[in-house]
Amino acid sequence: MKIVIVGIGKVGRALAEHLSKEGHDVAVIDNRPGIAERLAEELDVLGIEGNGAAYTVQQQARAGQADLVIAATDGDEVNMIACMTAKKLGAKNTIARVRSAEYEGQLRFMQQEMGLSLSINPERETARDIARILRFPAVAKVETFAKGRVELVEYHIPQDSLLDGMPLKEIAASMQVKVLVCAVRRGEEIIIPDGNYVLGAGDCISVTAKPQELENFFRALGGDCCGSFGQLAGLPCQHLHRAVGTQRQPYHLQQNQQQNIHGLEIRQDFPQRRVRIGHRIIILQNAACAIRHIHHVLVVLVR
Repeated sequence: MKIVIVGIGKVGRALAEHLSKEGHDVAVIDNRPGIAERLAEELDVLGIEGNGAAYTVQQQARAGQADLVIAATDGDEVNMIACMTAKKLGAKNTIARVRSAEYEGQLRFMQQEMGLSLSINPERETARDIARILRFPAVAKVETFAKGRVELVEYHIPQDSLLDGMPLKEIAASMQVKVLVCAVRRGEEIIIPDGNYVLGAGDCISVTAKPQELENFFRALGGDCCGSFGQLAGLPCQHLHRAVGTQRQPYHLQQNQQQNIHGLEIRQDFPQRRVRIGHRIIILQNAACAIRHIHHVLVVLVR
């Protein structure tokens, strides 16, 4: 695919590296002297110096022939104008990084009127990731589908778990939940189980259900499976978004391990956002969130 990236900050650079490794035809635009040229030499991409929102610069990058134009500068307005220009030139799809809370309520309008295929707020997506992880601290991975109506989690069954030795067909009746165990990894073997399959300690199971059903499932398992975070577990995403912040300074978010304390300690002296949950540290970066969402878009476009 032909992809044009406007803005080579942390997000833009990470996207260029990721997409060029996947074999896409990538062009990068940045208005700082030498930045685009150096990245072009490192990654074997087309580098153009100039204003990414300018018509003539986008023509140089052949944005009109692009399958996807991604605007990831630190200016929301520049990103939106760059996407609008690319769309007028003939780009098939455009994605803008929009960080300001002022635009939150009008993103749908901007997508319709300005031709945006997608707008991404990496800080908000980071906050959503944090919120999902805090809900289920024992799971290895949480993914959402159907605009958050369905979730998929990976969970390693520990010793002495309620699930150890339980056939799948008994889960609904014994735990009073509606969940689907769609895959089991036992050692190096991946199994698509039926109702007679018996779970065991050490299995890694992929479970999908509605968010509330998953909460009920992990609450029934007890222990540390469902976060004992009190108000934090139900904290609306926008409040976490404020904690993560739209400021440039990164934050260190540490979950207090004493179960009777539910707050977050926030410090501004660490280079990356980290959330400590039990014995795990998850590093959440804006670039990683943007890459994940744009990769989903690429999958849809290829299809």
